[in-house]
Amino acid sequence: MNDPVQVQADRSLGLMALLARGLLDSSAERTLSSLGDRSRYIGMSDIGRALECPRAAVGRKLFGNGDDQAHHHDLPALLSRQLRLQRGHWFEAGIAQVFRQQRLPVIEQLEIATSHHGVPIRAHLDFLFASAVGQPTVRILELKSCENIPSTLYSSYETQVYGQVGLLHALWDQAAFGIHGESDSQGCSGRTFPQICHEKFGIEMPADPSLVDIEAWVLCLSMSDAKAFGPYLPDDTMLGLCLQKAEELWRNFDASKENGANLDDLPTAQGFH
Repeated sequence: MNDPVQVQADRSLGLMALLARGLLDSSAERTLSSLGDRSRYIGMSDIGRALECPRAAVGRKLFGNGDDQAHHHDLPALLSRQLRLQRGHWFEAGIAQVFRQQRLPVIEQLEIATSHHGVPIRAHLDFLFASAVGQPTVRILELKSCENIPSTLYSSYETQVYGQVGLLHALWDQAAFGIHGESDSQGCSGRTFPQICHEKFGIEMPADPSLVDIEAWVLCLSMSDAKAFGPYLPDDTMLGLCLQKAEELWRNFDASKENGANLDDLPTAQGFH
């Protein structure tokens, strides 16, 4: 005769396993649909991670969230990690609904695609607001989910947003912009940023970005608090640093993937992290 307590425990465990599998599958599907195949380009978050620890950044590009597989048989650990990771996606969906209800002129997941010394680079902007009333303005908003709100913004987050605003300014009048999932399966469809604004909002943006008030902000969210950091302005020096780190990361990634270079030979984080 089955033990009722054991049956209940087995059913509870089955429900938790179902939830864990669903979280893993939905995360993979969401990443593919919004960011594409991340092994084929360097993203802004990759650059921020490489600034902190080059070895970890290459490992992440090669293996993804390998620790999810390590915790595959440790259901509580797997659930805990996935709930933390996916909280950011849920925050983003909720904030997007807020902006839609306010009828703000916002683009979600604007994609910027370029190449630097043969290195494919893409930036995905969580939210971008544009207005041509008075002085033309553009605001980038990057969302970050945190356990606790930091007193100062992490360098990896700052690097990411400097890369975003720098690429927007530098590629303004080039056919480097698109909205992932809207135009075609590859994301960017070869439009300039003024063309994007005309199509999405019916507004005319100057051909020269120096005539536009451009800022980027980071909004950190926890379960009970929020804090905005910024503004971050286009900066040639910071953009140059991002492009340099992207090139270094791609070369290390390519060497490890194609030539079997040892990850242990790559530099690790320095100082306190």
